[in-house]
Amino acid sequence: MLRDADKGVWAAAAIASGATMGAILFVRMTVRAALAFTIAGTGSPFVTSGLADFAYVLTVLWFFPAAMFVMSGAFGLRQAGMISNRFLTAGVLAVVVALLGGTTWASDGFWAPDGAYSLISAFVVFLWIAVLSGFLVMKASAAKAPDRAAVPTP
Repeated sequence: MLRDADKGVWAAAAIASGATMGAILFVRMTVRAALAFTIAGTGSPFVTSGLADFAYVLTVLWFFPAAMFVMSGAFGLRQAGMISNRFLTAGVLAVVVALLGGTTWASDGFWAPDGAYSLISAFVVFLWIAVLSGFLVMKASAAKAPDRAAVPTP
């Protein structure tokens, strides 16, 4: 929809940030699965600790492309006239929440990568993606639906 609305730069930003989010999540999932099923039981505690820390780093770094993904959707769709200013405001707030998720470097507690704020921030990003996806599906289906008033009745 962004490309069709002549907002190709925002569409490219959404694609790049979405691919980066997917790659980070895939590597994080692979590291955590390796820790859970093979490395942690038989490996060196230094390797296990290093891989666990690497998974935490990936958790925190994931929020930066997530913020870019939300931002590209919010600003691009607003410039294309597809969303309202209120929805743009919600997107900007989601970007701020996601960027603050990238500051969760504490070793434990609320501000840790496995703490409550990290979960809240991820939930906000996923909620934005779900709501925006639903909105775009409804918008696309409304555009494809034939106009009943314009169809002559026999």
